Amino acid sequence: MSDGLRKWAAVTIMAAAFALVGVGVVGHLLIAVGIIGG
Repeated sequence: MSDGLRKWAAVTIMAAAFALVGVGVVGHLLIAVGIIGG
């Protein structure tokens, strides 16, 4: 595996993890707002 592929894979994994965390945080915020507002 070349350095370029390794870097691309690392960036992809980091982006996917960041997206999952972001979706989780937004989901929790929406649920919290729904509970507080509802």
